[in-house]
Amino acid sequence: MSNYPTLAVFGASHTRFGALPLPFDLTSFGAPGNHLYVSIEAAFPIVLSGGNNYYAGAVDVTIPLDPRLGGQTFYFQLVSVDSNANALGLVWSAGLYATIAPHIPFEAVYSQDPKATRGAYYEASNLGNRGGLVVRLGGSLFR
Repeated sequence: MSNYPTLAVFGASHTRFGALPLPFDLTSFGAPGNHLYVSIEAAFPIVLSGGNNYYAGAVDVTIPLDPRLGGQTFYFQLVSVDSNANALGLVWSAGLYATIAPHIPFEAVYSQDPKATRGAYYEASNLGNRGGLVVRLGGSLFR
């Protein structure tokens, strides 16, 4: 388990956060080499595990199955509390993005067991509000 409390921050923009242009260099706030890359519309706590300069974690975010969201991109990054890292006491990750698939009819066979020979069959109309599809995840925005 991580010794660094962490938030995953999500935003609709990687160019502006209100009047603030992005990326925003946090050096003047005591965090040299750190940048705010995304507007912050939502934040979720995340538990990181690992060690030796490698940590991993996951955040589950439900995306409504709404055709108006198709093709939309959202941006995110992590911020961890580390009082020894710099004067600000925060370490910011690189910025990332995800694009939601357009709403298209699809069919899928689903099973939690990757070795299963059978699974549940779904059509888009059977999914209800279980969520949309993320079709593209991107790496660093600016690093």
